[in-house]
Amino acid sequence: KARMGKSSFLNCLAYQLTKENKKIFETKGTFEHVTKGIDFYHLPKHNLILLDSQGLDHEDSSHDPILLLFVYLISDIIIFNGTQQLQNDTLKLLEPICAFMHSVDLEDIVKPHLFFRIANAFPVVLEDPYKSLDTINVTYNDQYQSIRDSIKLLFQDDIDIVATEHLGKSSTAYIDEGTYKP
Repeated sequence: KARMGKSSFLNCLAYQLTKENKKIFETKGTFEHVTKGIDFYHLPKHNLILLDSQGLDHEDSSHDPILLLFVYLISDIIIFNGTQQLQNDTLKLLEPICAFMHSVDLEDIVKPHLFFRIANAFPVVLEDPYKSLDTINVTYNDQYQSIRDSIKLLFQDDIDIVATEHLGKSSTAYIDEGTYKP
């Protein structure tokens, strides 16, 4: 979703890789939606391209399926950035990617790895984030089961998850200034 810290997370990741303290992706400490479409940054030393996509299900979300398809087809790793824990609303956001599943020959492509980052997680999620991942792995006879099944087919088998705590005011201030080392 929009305003979940995707750009800030990628800026921190880029710092960890390059040790260069620079703001690669635009961020704002406001409620304003910043990223439109997909921004990218090439790290030639690491043979890596970082993609920062706009949030899903925000304002005009009619392009979400195209956005998801593009990211899916060119990515080796997709990090889904969310908050609190994985729930059915997360599955609903991934539903557009399932719609084109029948248009892609899954035998002829290298499926990307799906990695969930749960930011600002509840203490219970921080203790064992894999229990939250069970939302994807469990079988229920509900309206989300087809999405769960599609996710398992579309991605590598090793879907993973990490939960992170809420940043304190000082850490947030550093990020807002574009200082990522601390």
